[in-house]
Amino acid sequence: VLTGFASRYAEPESQTITIVKDNLKAVPARDFNLGIEYGAVYTIKRPDSWEIIYNGTIVNSLHEPVPVKNLTLYFEDFDEFVEIATIDTDENSNFYFNYTKYGNIEQNPLVRIMYKGDGLYNPLDHIEYGGIEMGADQNWWFYDEDGDGWPEWPFTLYDLFAALQIESSPTTSDLSVYLAWMAEFNENSGTSTFDIVSNLEGLLKGNTSWTSGRRDSGLLFDGDGIITPPQSTGFVKSVQYKELVFSTSDVTKSIALDVGTNISNTIPFVTIKENVGDDWDDIMVDVYFTDSPATVYAQRSTSGATITVSIFIVEFDDVKVKVQSGTFSNTGTFAEETISQINTSKAIPMAYYKASGGDDDWDASMVTTDFTDTTTIRMERHGSSGTMSGHYYVFEAQDSEFSVQKAVLSMSSSQGYDTASINSVNMSKSFIVSSYESDRANDDPEDGALDVFLNSATEVRAERHSETSYFNGFPTINVFVITFTGAESVQRGDFTWANSDTFKETDITAVDLGSSMIKSGNMYGIMQSDGTGSSDVKSAFVQHEFVDTDTIRLERYTNNEDGKGHWEVIEWELMSSSPAVYEDFDYLLWNDILDNVFGNTSNQFVVTSWIYPTALTSNQSSNNVKNVFFSKDGMIEIGINESGYLELFLSTDLVQTTARYGIEGLIQTNEFTYIAIRYNESDVDIFIDDFWYRSAVGSIGEPWSGSVNITSGGDLIIGAELIKYSSFTGKLDDIS
Repeated sequence: VLTGFASRYAEPESQTITIVKDNLKAVPARDFNLGIEYGAVYTIKRPDSWEIIYNGTIVNSLHEPVPVKNLTLYFEDFDEFVEIATIDTDENSNFYFNYTKYGNIEQNPLVRIMYKGDGLYNPLDHIEYGGIEMGADQNWWFYDEDGDGWPEWPFTLYDLFAALQIESSPTTSDLSVYLAWMAEFNENSGTSTFDIVSNLEGLLKGNTSWTSGRRDSGLLFDGDGIITPPQSTGFVKSVQYKELVFSTSDVTKSIALDVGTNISNTIPFVTIKENVGDDWDDIMVDVYFTDSPATVYAQRSTSGATITVSIFIVEFDDVKVKVQSGTFSNTGTFAEETISQINTSKAIPMAYYKASGGDDDWDASMVTTDFTDTTTIRMERHGSSGTMSGHYYVFEAQDSEFSVQKAVLSMSSSQGYDTASINSVNMSKSFIVSSYESDRANDDPEDGALDVFLNSATEVRAERHSETSYFNGFPTINVFVITFTGAESVQRGDFTWANSDTFKETDITAVDLGSSMIKSGNMYGIMQSDGTGSSDVKSAFVQHEFVDTDTIRLERYTNNEDGKGHWEVIEWELMSSSPAVYEDFDYLLWNDILDNVFGNTSNQFVVTSWIYPTALTSNQSSNNVKNVFFSKDGMIEIGINESGYLELFLSTDLVQTTARYGIEGLIQTNEFTYIAIRYNESDVDIFIDDFWYRSAVGSIGEPWSGSVNITSGGDLIIGAELIKYSSFTGKLDDIS
């Protein structure tokens, strides 16, 4: 730059500009305003052909129309693209071509639109399905029933209404013939919602709330609530009473138990009366069970006496009370058997046995039962004459059903009784099981027969006959005190027997005979008794039984000897359970509606819904359906599992089963998915977003094959099922 005699110079500025070609797109030429995506190509089914209609617009990245020449159109046939035409767009960049194909086409045919490009635009290679991109009701092609050249778009029910310009109730349209019920959830407030067909009311339960839906408002379900687990009470399944009467020629007697009795978890409680005296071979009975069918047996070594055996059979629940049993034989002074480990503060040992060898003395016939350690049970007597063989039993609480204390008592030859202290118990909830051995090598009941009882809340006591001249021998008594923690109850008392008494009766507080038993504190019902001869032994054996609900009767044979004994009446609490209680779960209750659609004369239906799960959990219905969002009790359940599969339970006239449809991850959280379930006389097809799934996952593609009608159901529930409360978490909208 020259200015007078001076000059200035400046370097020129330069900027780099990169010019690239734009991209083109093929978009639909016509906006059907249906609220869903569809493409530039669609297919119409004609009676004998298919019309594949290319109807679109070419636009640039700014969505501005771009007219082009030489668009090449392709259609997929046998997995290859076949060129069908080359066309130009009009001045507004629209293109239209109607290709008619006869015969079969692919179920999901692809189409291709290509343009080679020019100086301003890159080449276009547009591929889409020759149908729509989402929401088809059955196929990827459609019908043009009114002949206007446009398909009858069968998307969601709402889309259908919008396309047909139905603004309110569908009863103004022929669609009402097919639409039985639809809930749009458009109220957006309140505790009720109404379907748009018959104005049926659904009640919002739990914390179900209004939210934004697929369109307008929808309902939000939190999938959670308060569950109070099932409550189980009692630990006894049954109490049975059986009586076996032995004639002088019987060695073994038996009687069947109730059908279904689990003999492996059952304990017998036995009392007897006998008329022979001191022939232990004839008196002592082993008591045991056999299966198929369940039967209780009593067996002695020899016949000769008339005896009556009263047996109360208590069947325990095998989860709450564990029973062990086995056999033993004692030719010496004791026998030991190995058992599974027990907790001695919760377990009780018992044994029943027969005697062989002809001995008539107490020292050979009375057996104590005890635990030597946590894995050994021991049956012991003082003498060793003959053989004692029989069955032992152990019953043990597995939790806090009852507690057990053990006390050991003994008497010297100068004592008529002994006591032992125990921790304080509730007398009305405690009973005893006792056994003893005696060193008396004679058959005198005043020395060898004992009465054992719970004398107070803190004491157990054993007595023999009160005449001091009879205080002979050294008996040892094991007493197990069992105290209940539940609703079981115990009554107790005693009888003083005069010489000639053969029975005693008394009133008690009424009990349920189906859950009650009566027993002695001692094994076999032995009480203390007078007498010094062999024929006097029978006076010490007392049979215990009920006369009616509030009367008990004790019987014996007597040889004109007095005595005294205690009894206990135990009323067990039979097992019962209350179902789980479910509170504050979200669901929509419609009561028992739509029996005309979901009834035993119905052979086809379609259920549709928009779902928006926010969580997919493992909660499962009794029909193995997870995250249930639609159910009609006993007939249908629809849900989604954690892997994104749709799960369907359906009850038909032939089949009740659950099947899975789709692929893993198909149904995602935090996005809306459109679902349709169609049943047509055993054929089930599931539509999820863009695809039909015409076969269930697994080896059986049609699980309801051969069925015709569905079975009737109960209440219609949205958002859950109400048996185990498998519940949906998320949004639901437009269910029909």
